[in-house]
Amino acid sequence: MAQYKEGTLVENTGAPQWGPGKIVHIAGDHLHILFRDIEGNVAKTVKANSPALRIAVSQSDPILDNLPPLVQKDGCWVVPGKSQSLQSLQKRFLHEFPAAFADPKYTLEERDYKHKAFQTRLGLDEAKDLLSRGQIKVLATKALSVLSAAPLLALFESAAFRDAMQDENAASSFFIALVALLEAPLVDSRLFDRYTDAVCSLPAARGRVATWPVATVLPFLARPDVHMFLKPEVTRRAAESLGFNLKYEPTLNWTTYEALLRMGRTYLDLLRPLGAVDFVDVYTFFFVTCGGYDNDRPTSKRMPEIVLEVGSEGGAIKLLREKNAGESYQFWIENDETALSGLLDEDDLIGAGELSSRGQRVDSLDEAFVLLGRYPWHSLDPIGVHPDLLAEVLREVKRRGGGAEEKRWITTLRNR
Repeated sequence: MAQYKEGTLVENTGAPQWGPGKIVHIAGDHLHILFRDIEGNVAKTVKANSPALRIAVSQSDPILDNLPPLVQKDGCWVVPGKSQSLQSLQKRFLHEFPAAFADPKYTLEERDYKHKAFQTRLGLDEAKDLLSRGQIKVLATKALSVLSAAPLLALFESAAFRDAMQDENAASSFFIALVALLEAPLVDSRLFDRYTDAVCSLPAARGRVATWPVATVLPFLARPDVHMFLKPEVTRRAAESLGFNLKYEPTLNWTTYEALLRMGRTYLDLLRPLGAVDFVDVYTFFFVTCGGYDNDRPTSKRMPEIVLEVGSEGGAIKLLREKNAGESYQFWIENDETALSGLLDEDDLIGAGELSSRGQRVDSLDEAFVLLGRYPWHSLDPIGVHPDLLAEVLREVKRRGGGAEEKRWITTLRNR
């Protein structure tokens, strides 16, 4: 018994298919062990004197070393949210692309446009040259062209970044920090913090610029050998499903990004037998297998609730919410932006993805109002508001449109 302690990696010689396991708790002569290659999220209970159990030769494993904190539930130790093994996700990926990362369909639909956008429309050498000559407007135009060729951002994020590029001084500081980040063979906290400071300093007239997708998209497209793209909904779902501690925080920070890079490197190594070569492949693997291909399929048996719905002759916008497995809510926008595109500036439509969509999920009503901010929603016709959130919605209407708009909403909703 003395040879075992919490954190020790072990092997079960009677079930080698389980892979290595990590002792996560010791209770008397019983060990609670989470085995890497077993589906599910519950640690197995094994007697310490089991003859099949032995200490693993290697006391390091890239997956077991990065588990999130486990919780105790009904006497068992559980990885919150873990539901998939890498093997099950690989099967799903191969269902979509039978030849894996060499599949012509994968190359055409998923890899080429991401891999070529930066190199063909800008390139690091040209970015450095334009920056050195003070050609910031040209550089900004080319950067926006990159995002148009690889539309990974949501429409409101693309619009916010386009707005920010109008401030030449802020754009210059952004590109100086971006080039320094891209030139480094390895990213560190100093370079990353300097870069995110520049991102956070970009003006944001119509929406947040300092989001993970905006901050990570250009480094990812320019240097997918070093940098990873963080799209919160998909990446968090992948980390949770696989039991990897992403240390996610919604604000830009080195701790989360370092964990993301560690997760990217871990799964790049594990996916190399299928032909993965860089973080484009890792991100796309997560996207395909962890929700990106089935965003429109229901994720819960609970029906989503309408927080608010507004409309015009061109279409409607809905803000919805849905409970997580716990008691907190997630919010998202659901709309037909093809019908509503007349409410947006023409430039906002460049570089955006599909116009008819179910938008990015966020974790608070305040963040949801930020998502709505790209539309003049407060001036549209209110169709309905959730009664429990009426006060918050009217407060936001007043903040955006003043007392007259608030009174109009109250009158319209009362008459419906």
